[in-house]
Amino acid sequence: EGAVKAIEDIDKLLTVLNNKQSEIGAVFNRLESVAMSNTMGVENMSAGLSTIVDADIAKLNSEYVKNQILQNASSALMVQASNLNREVVLGLLRNL
Repeated sequence: EGAVKAIEDIDKLLTVLNNKQSEIGAVFNRLESVAMSNTMGVENMSAGLSTIVDADIAKLNSEYVKNQILQNASSALMVQASNLNREVVLGLLRNL
């Protein structure tokens, strides 16, 4: 009779142990899921930041190219204006 009682007590303890193991496993799975979600969130934010930085660099680069084009056009106009002034002066001198 004592052995049967001991086996019943052991069965109850094993049931409690199994229940606690299940609870711990469920908590562990939830924590693992949250950690994975946070990792994905960090990766997504990094990718978003990288896209923003790339867009900023592209904008700055296009402004730089635009300014170079304007500078080159200004230089070309200055040369043409200088040549035009010489031609006008020479034309005026010829008429004298």
